[in-house]
Amino acid sequence: MRIILKSLMFGLILLISAGVSAQEDKVWPMAEYMPCMPGCESRKDRNERRDCTKEKVSEHLIASLKYPAEAKKAGEEGVAVISFVVRKNGEVTDLVIDEDPGFGMGAAAMKAVKKLNKLWVPGEHLGEAASVQMKIPVHFVLPEVEEVQSAAPASDVYTVVDEMPVFKGCEDKSVAESRQCTFEKIMEYTDENLKYPEEAKTAKVEGTVRIKFVINEDGMLTSPMIVEGIGGGCDEEALRVLNSMPPWKAGIQDGKAVKVEMELPFRFKLRGE
Repeated sequence: MRIILKSLMFGLILLISAGVSAQEDKVWPMAEYMPCMPGCESRKDRNERRDCTKEKVSEHLIASLKYPAEAKKAGEEGVAVISFVVRKNGEVTDLVIDEDPGFGMGAAAMKAVKKLNKLWVPGEHLGEAASVQMKIPVHFVLPEVEEVQSAAPASDVYTVVDEMPVFKGCEDKSVAESRQCTFEKIMEYTDENLKYPEEAKTAKVEGTVRIKFVINEDGMLTSPMIVEGIGGGCDEEALRVLNSMPPWKAGIQDGKAVKVEMELPFRFKLRGE
């Protein structure tokens, strides 16, 4: 699964190869019941068990996966594929980066998958616990920050100013550097806080939530307004994250702090088999 705020999120698919032969301690490429996450083992229907596991693995990865700074700086995206074995005791071993798009993405994906160690319920084959080979593709997608480009309205709320509002932590940088810093800080903030609503997951709701808002002269975020919604709880989640942001450094026009209208798109995208 990948959550994106024109800012990031990330996607997940469990890929399972075929072919079996029976012998003790063998690593099976497929089992009658594949390894799953706790809470999914009661699902005897294989598809339900798989979907339950994908959802729970996605939740774990969303919480632990970090976009590499090197990839952010270079504006790189990609898919890292990690193969591993879930042993009979639920331990994750033999982790290998099968596909690495570079820029630190392979290592970041490996680190996140390692955190799933001992969380798995072992697979079963021929009536016994079995060690099973699995793969997880981890998608890295950069978010984007958009600014509304138009002339200053009569209400003195600007959309383009000499110095655009700056996110917390970027105040001491040059105008050019602060723009890139703001982009990265917003991305980091949303990566850590944006969650895919369960209602949207269940209903397979995807799309982009666009929210306009104003940064006041004191740097406070005000007047959020959804200009494009998709439902399924995604609109409310995007608003929640936006409203939880810390104060900004206000925009500057002609040497004075002014109100500036901006827009952020929050993209919600599910990834499945």
